[in-house]
Amino acid sequence: MVVTRAGAILIRAPVITPSLTEAWTCATDAPWGRMTTQRQLDLVATLLKHERGDAGDDRAAAPRVFDKMFAELVPVVGDRGVVAVFARSAVAAKARCPALGGLLITIDSVDAVNANIRDHFTRLERTDVTECAVVLGAAIAALTSRLIGLALTVQVIQRAWPSVDLK
Repeated sequence: MVVTRAGAILIRAPVITPSLTEAWTCATDAPWGRMTTQRQLDLVATLLKHERGDAGDDRAAAPRVFDKMFAELVPVVGDRGVVAVFARSAVAAKARCPALGGLLITIDSVDAVNANIRDHFTRLERTDVTECAVVLGAAIAALTSRLIGLALTVQVIQRAWPSVDLK
C-alpha cells in the first residue's frame, strides 16, 4: 500500500498472473513425462542440429541455442522472467539428465545464465552434451509454452530461427 501526497491510497497488486501461477504449479507438480512432450524434445534437437551445422560438436552449438532462445524471450517475459523460466526448467531437467547436475542456477541476469550454460557445456563429456542440451531446451520450451501459450512460444522460436521449418 502506498499513500500519495494528495492522500490517495494506492494498493499495488502482485505482478504474478494466473497463467504464471498455473505454469509454476504445473512445472513443479507434474512428473517429467507430462511436463515435456516428444514434440518439444524433437524441436530442440532440430534447433541444436541447425546450430551445429557441419561442425559435429554440440559443445559450442548448445549455448548458442539458449542465447538465441533467451534473446527472443526477453522482450516477451522480461529479463527476470527468462531467469525464472531457466531456473525452474533447469531443476526439472537435472532430474532427467544427471550430467546437468553441475550446472549453476543463477538468478542474476540472462547474461549470467548464458555464461553458466556456456561454461557447463564446455566441461561436459561429448557424449552428454546433446542429450543434456535437448532435455534442458525442451524443459524451457515446455514451461514457456505453459506461461505464454503455445502460439507465442512458436513465434518466439521462429523469430530466433527463421530458416528452420518448425512443422
